[in-house]
Amino acid sequence: MQNNMLRKGLVFTVIILFIGVSAFPVTGVILNNKITLQLNEKTGFWWLNKVPVHEKSVDIEEGSISPRWVQVIGDYPNGEMDNGFNNSFNVAVRGKTTFTVDDVEYLLLGTGNLVGSPFGLEMMTAILAKFKNIGFLSFNQFILNLVVILMEKYFKGVLSQGCELWYYDGFTWKQSIGDDPINATIGRGFDNMNNTELTMLLPYTSPLNNINYLYAGTWNPREGCEIWRTINPIEGPWEPLIHNNGYGNFSSGFGNQNNHAVYSAAVFNDWLYVGTMNWRDGFEIWRTNGDIWDKVVGGGCDISYGFGDDNIGFERDIYAWEMKVFEDGVSNQKHLYVGTFNIAGCELWRTSNGNTWTCLIGENGTLKRGFNKVGIPLRTHNYGARRMEIFDNSLYIGTASVPPFGLKINGKNILFLNILLESMGTGCEIWRFDGSDFTKIVGRKLSSNKNSHSGFGDWTNAYIWSLRAYDDRLFAGTWNPGRFLVNITIKLTYPIFNLSFTTDKSQHTQSAGCEVWFTDNGDNWYQMVGDEINDESSMWPGNGFGDDNNIGARALITFHNFLYLGITNTADGCELWKFDGSNYPST
Repeated sequence: MQNNMLRKGLVFTVIILFIGVSAFPVTGVILNNKITLQLNEKTGFWWLNKVPVHEKSVDIEEGSISPRWVQVIGDYPNGEMDNGFNNSFNVAVRGKTTFTVDDVEYLLLGTGNLVGSPFGLEMMTAILAKFKNIGFLSFNQFILNLVVILMEKYFKGVLSQGCELWYYDGFTWKQSIGDDPINATIGRGFDNMNNTELTMLLPYTSPLNNINYLYAGTWNPREGCEIWRTINPIEGPWEPLIHNNGYGNFSSGFGNQNNHAVYSAAVFNDWLYVGTMNWRDGFEIWRTNGDIWDKVVGGGCDISYGFGDDNIGFERDIYAWEMKVFEDGVSNQKHLYVGTFNIAGCELWRTSNGNTWTCLIGENGTLKRGFNKVGIPLRTHNYGARRMEIFDNSLYIGTASVPPFGLKINGKNILFLNILLESMGTGCEIWRFDGSDFTKIVGRKLSSNKNSHSGFGDWTNAYIWSLRAYDDRLFAGTWNPGRFLVNITIKLTYPIFNLSFTTDKSQHTQSAGCEVWFTDNGDNWYQMVGDEINDESSMWPGNGFGDDNNIGARALITFHNFLYLGITNTADGCELWKFDGSNYPST
């Protein structure tokens, strides 16, 4: 009996751990024997000690440059710079926007800079061993408490050099935030290496003075998120608004260190709205008119933390993961939409004024959490409303789900557990909302066309990580880490048990590496990056542009008539590709 209860608890724990870490690509960071770190005791920064990128020899793989997709950053000299903007610890393109200075439009990209984390499976094992006497009625609360502890330990142990910001005028890449002594206007992480990721970039014109600012938000797992702004990211200066030297609500995390990150933002009714990530309390939403800050979701508001009625179990959402302003043809009214992350299934809310909120997807919505018809206590499918985009007068919503993985306990495959786990890793979905009804466009139990199935027919496509309208088409980029295998060794001598974990990435029927799909009508989807487009493999790149480590198509943005795609690569550093829209796969 004890072994059975323990195994069931471990299954849920492993599931939740993958949910949490999948949002933050730290676990795949690899230091090879040619790279070392040095600590600059004066600045407190870790620095790479390796051969300058332009001096090293590079073997260019034949056919690695697609004639239709052009590499901009990565695999120098294929790209203009090496991976990670010449820093392999810049593992992801995060915040993205365009901004005009002196009549020149620039593309701006912020990075996630992750060196690694001392948190490992051994530490998780030690935390698990402290939990005892878990009753059935308190199991949901146990799972939530366990997730909070694991994620906070994990995030606070992250090592980073600090995020960077790069800008591009169509000809030259330069650094705005970083260690470049000539061009950078402020140091890495806004002079704070705990600002690990530059998660949000958004222009906002204050109605108070009609000045156009560029706002930037960070992920800071130790002190709480920060927000900065500037009128000129090329020359600076940057003005701190929410930061570690502020006071009260102007300190890191809006005065709450549990607000680790600013993950979403939108301009609505002349206000700039920002949403946080908060594992312990549930997220908050704040807004500013360029002067004051006003909390509209969170403690002390009519709507409590994470759109929750209380702070118990899954009644609160962890992230305000995505925001979008959409005027539908039914009400003919603009609303601010917020998509959330919740272990029990994502939610979707909207407001017409910022104060009164209506639940569309959730326990009181048209559909239950995770776009389900009935409520389910713990749901790993569609746990996040990850991306939203407007296309053809409708709002499209891409979801996030747990990637498929297998489980071995004491070296043995537990057949029924693996069937359960595989059924949970069913791939991402896309839903369409016209202002009245929700229609599933990509997901389970649809037509015989496999491209309409979950994950576009490949359940290792766990996330819709980017959505962007371009050239009268809608593009979707996926997060595809492959299939994970978790080995658990249990030694039980009642009442004490010892655990050990090992994990590796094995391949499913399709390989790892992100994919890119597009549609011209919202219903029929076609692949342009990925292994399934076999008939034109010589002209179109496979999964991850031919690199399994390019696991996430994270950032899609248009600039100078090109579609740019920022890639997450935790092994070698992020990449950037562009597409000119001149040719498409045959449809």
